[in-house]
Order: sequence, then structure tokens, then C-alpha cells
Amino acid sequence: MPINRRDFEKLLKSKFGFEKDEKRSDDHIWYTLQLDDLPVISTKVSHSENEIGKKLEGMIARQLRVRKPFFHGDVRVQERQRGL
Repeated sequence: MPINRRDFEKLLKSKFGFEKDEKRSDDHIWYTLQLDDLPVISTKVSHSENEIGKKLEGMIARQLRVRKPFFHGDVRVQERQRGL
């Protein structure tokens, strides 16, 4: 089941602690995460309102080094709360 882009952005900020990076290019919406003693982790989200499909979701989960169920779980809870 695809993930809504806005829900994904909320997930990045609330669950993982990413912050919007205004200094990066305008081609996408960039998010960064700075953890002690580690290089900065960056990811980007399209400006498009399209949903994020399974393939891209898997790639993002791998990039964030989390298992897909962990990554997936929070979004599904939000959808149930909204009655989707």
C-alpha cells in the first residue's frame, strides 16, 4: 500500500528526528539528521503529491537502515487513526 508523501515527511521528522534542510537545492525537499560521532544522513522527498510506492519505500528504509516493518508501522497507525 503506498504512503502519502505528507505522512512520510511527518514520519521523518517525528520518528527519526530529521530536520528540513533549507540550504540544499530546490529540486526536492531535503531532510538531514545529525547524530553524534556519525556523518550527516540526508534524504530527499519529491515536491510531487504522488504517493510513495513499495519499491521506493523499500529503498528509503534501506537508506535509513531500518527494517521495513519498523518504517512501515508508524505510517499504518496514522492511517488507521484517520479511518483509512
